Amino acid sequence: MTILPFNQAPETGVLHTFRNRSWLPFLMVTLVMAGITAYVAIPKGDASQPILVAVPGFTTLILALMLAARLRLTMGSRNWLLKTTERGLYINLRSCLNRHLPGESHRVLFIPAGEVAAVRKTLEQRHVPYRRTRVDGVASSRDRFSCIDIHLAHGDTEALRRVLREERRMPPPHGWIARRKHHDYPVRVIEPPGVRLTWEWIRPGEDIAIRLLAGQYEAAPDREEKLPRWETLDDAGKEGFILDLWERGHETDALRLLKIHKKFGKGDARIWLREHAEEDGGAPW
Repeated sequence: MTILPFNQAPETGVLHTFRNRSWLPFLMVTLVMAGITAYVAIPKGDASQPILVAVPGFTTLILALMLAARLRLTMGSRNWLLKTTERGLYINLRSCLNRHLPGESHRVLFIPAGEVAAVRKTLEQRHVPYRRTRVDGVASSRDRFSCIDIHLAHGDTEALRRVLREERRMPPPHGWIARRKHHDYPVRVIEPPGVRLTWEWIRPGEDIAIRLLAGQYEAAPDREEKLPRWETLDDAGKEGFILDLWERGHETDALRLLKIHKKFGKGDARIWLREHAEEDGGAPW
């Protein structure tokens, strides 16, 4: 397993490339709203019709601008998560949404074919309290994430952990126009030793990806992984849960749970996250 500069990722000899297609939901919503606008715009002899058309029309415009912004982020050669070759697998360690971060720190992980023990699809399930639905009498929301795990034939993942840790903590560049950093971190280290790729809006989808990878590597059975429920954790466990959410890129949920657990305001919650995210160690459960 080797960590390479991004410009050493292969352009030729690539068997399959898996890319971020997170513009798809923006496209679908924009098309639906455009259809509503078109229907409302059909003449019906109502004097108030121009006002009725203006509301969905303006919404469609806003959605179209959001679609254009996401397309701009996901266009270009930096938008890929996984490339497969005869020699092995290349994993992009930076989300294409953060292509404005310094190029010299952009890294790629190369896993030689001989170091891949197995690949599998994993479904992560997590209950986050006090959002949207009620589960088992406790106000919570069930989130499900499809992932692809690449299990390694060795346990040396320290260098990868260090690079991922630096990527998560890298501040956005300063300039005349402030550009925020997207908390999108699709690559994680797992135990037993391996790499987990969150397959959210990555295309081709996870089932096709596993089928393609299984042509070259051993495919392990699918599995489901449930994170501990919030209400079963002690104080240290809840803080670990919050930090794990942040590490996975779910900053909004981490801040909200800090407000619940610590009774913090938003500013104090952000300060707590900044201070504790600098500490080493994983979730204590």
